[in-house]
Amino acid sequence: MKNKKNVSVAIPTYNSSKYLESCIKPILKSKYVDEIIICDDFSNRQNVENQITLINALKKKTNIQIKSSFNKKNIGAFKNKYICISNCKNEIVYQIDSDNIPQKNIDKIFSKIIRLNEKNNLFLPSKIFQFRKSHKIAKNLSFFDSKYIVTFSKSDKLINLDTIQDFYKNKTPHTIDKNLSWVLNLGNFITHKETYLNFFDDLMKIEDIPLSADALGISYFFIKNGGDIKLLENFYHFHRKREDSISFTEGNKTDKSFDYFKNEFLNL
Repeated sequence: MKNKKNVSVAIPTYNSSKYLESCIKPILKSKYVDEIIICDDFSNRQNVENQITLINALKKKTNIQIKSSFNKKNIGAFKNKYICISNCKNEIVYQIDSDNIPQKNIDKIFSKIIRLNEKNNLFLPSKIFQFRKSHKIAKNLSFFDSKYIVTFSKSDKLINLDTIQDFYKNKTPHTIDKNLSWVLNLGNFITHKETYLNFFDDLMKIEDIPLSADALGISYFFIKNGGDIKLLENFYHFHRKREDSISFTEGNKTDKSFDYFKNEFLNL
């Protein structure tokens, strides 16, 4: 298959080397992906060594370029994702967190985004499968138990500033399951590199904005700069539920981040 466009995959890491192989393996089967960029945010020595060993082993099994870099200090997920995307060579970038797993038929989503060519949209999954140990078992169980699947939309759905403000002001759900806050803090998105970098370049110097909910911050600044969020039908990933996730470890900082961006959205 000869592609008119290739796709880069950007994977930020932080003490998550034990999950990385599960994240990368499905991507190695893609006909669109020709590079994987991994940016580590100052993990501990053991995680760094494990990550290097894994990457060296994977390089022997694929023609996809796998490149890694290591920050000299911890800069946080928000800025690390920017660096990871900026290191990509292709215009279309799929950013997925290292502890999550992409869908098996991700090429169908890449093909659709290339065809749409909507450069000012941040493309987000319309559903996610939640799991702790086995993502395959979780997907099978989702047919019988709704706790394993969260469906935001069953078709393409545009989320703009009016949608978000309507949700915060009037509590209009705009989603099938959960609420719009889940969407805004979902992450694991596909973007056009040039648009993303233009929207976020000035933000790399910020220090006073609470970014514990980094995905929520990305959604906010994308909307603020004139972009929209688009949920894509049949776009999903497997979301690993971890007791050491940032939502738990950051505690009140995460709540503060949610309150901050809620007010910022309302004041746009």
